[in-house]
Amino acid sequence: MRDIKFRAWDKFTGTMVNVATLDFGAIGAECAVDDSGINGDLTGEWILEQYTGMKDVNGVEIYEGDVVKLYAEIHDTFGFEITKKETGKIVFYAGSFFISKGISDEPIYAYENDFEVVGNIHEQPELLEEK
Repeated sequence: MRDIKFRAWDKFTGTMVNVATLDFGAIGAECAVDDSGINGDLTGEWILEQYTGMKDVNGVEIYEGDVVKLYAEIHDTFGFEITKKETGKIVFYAGSFFISKGISDEPIYAYENDFEVVGNIHEQPELLEEK
């Protein structure tokens, strides 16, 4: 079973904070408290991001909003080996984590240990720009 952890992007300070607790209301998670006891409003101040339960090739935890590079050797339906290289952000959709850009249509769990976290969409949005 994976650890259930969250972090949040503070839009006002431009920093990432570790979430210690979540407070729920009528619309779901409405407030988060960081490690130092600071409260953040999840309806406007902070953007909540969930831990995927996976680590990259360097042991870095992968969260929603992370920008990752995927390097995978896979086999197509005819048995040919294909090298898959993609850069994209991690998103949570329909109960699974996916790479939002590129060819992947499978959950990231299909590529365990084939990722490298290169940044996040808040601090390095340029990592997702087409070259």
